[in-house]
Amino acid sequence: MNISKYYFTSLVCMLLSAVCFAANAGVPDSVSFVSYEQNWVDPTASVAVKNNTNREIHSMTFRITYYDMNGRQLDYRDYDSDEDIDPGMTKKIEIDAYENMRGYSYYKSRAGYAGSHRFKVSFQLLNCNFDEDDGDVYGDDDYATKFDAVGTDVGTANRCGAAFFSGFGVLLTLSVLLFCLGVCVSLYVLVAVMAQKRGRSAALWVLVAIVGSPLLAIVVLLLVGRSTNGNFPSH
Repeated sequence: MNISKYYFTSLVCMLLSAVCFAANAGVPDSVSFVSYEQNWVDPTASVAVKNNTNREIHSMTFRITYYDMNGRQLDYRDYDSDEDIDPGMTKKIEIDAYENMRGYSYYKSRAGYAGSHRFKVSFQLLNCNFDEDDGDVYGDDDYATKFDAVGTDVGTANRCGAAFFSGFGVLLTLSVLLFCLGVCVSLYVLVAVMAQKRGRSAALWVLVAIVGSPLLAIVVLLLVGRSTNGNFPSH
C-alpha cells in the first residue's frame, strides 16, 4: 500500500475543504430575506429583501412557503417581481396576501381576533436578473433555503452567480497546494539524506520510495541501519 500517496491525498482534501469553507464564509449572500408583513385585513402582503451585491437587480422570481405556528407546511406560492433593487439596498415587494378572506395574518402582524389563523413563512430566491441587456440570469440551482424545525423565520440566501472564491481564496488555495507539494518532496529528500548518511545509495532508495512510499522507505532505513561495506560519506 502506498501510504504516502494516501496521506498526501487526505491532507490535500482536508486543507482544500477548510479553504473552501473559509472562502465561502467570506462571500455575502447576494439576496437576503429581511421581513414579511400581512395584517388580517390586508389584500396584499409585503416582502422586504436586500440586495447584498454591488450590482443592480432588475427582476427576480421567488417562492414564499407558508407554515402554521407548529412548523407544519400549509402552502407555497411563486411570485415574479420586476422591481429594481440598487446595490446594498432593501426594498419591499407587494404580493397577494395569503388567505386574507379567511382572516389569516402573519404572526408578527396584527391579528383580527384571539385564536385567528396565524402563520410563518420562509423565502426562496428561485432566480434573478442583474443585467437586462445581456440576459445575466441565474436559476434555481443556486438557491438555498433556511427554515428551522419549529417554524421560525430565517433569511434565505441566493448567490446569483457570485464567485465562490475571492482573489484571496484562490491565493490561499495555491499556497496550500504548494505547501503540500513541498511536504511530499521533502519526504523524498529525507529518504535520500538518510540513505546517504547510512552509506547506502541515495538514488536507489529514492527509487524505492517512489515505487513504494517515502514513509515506508524511512522506516526500512531506520531498521536496516548503516551499511557494513564501509561506504560512508566523508566529512
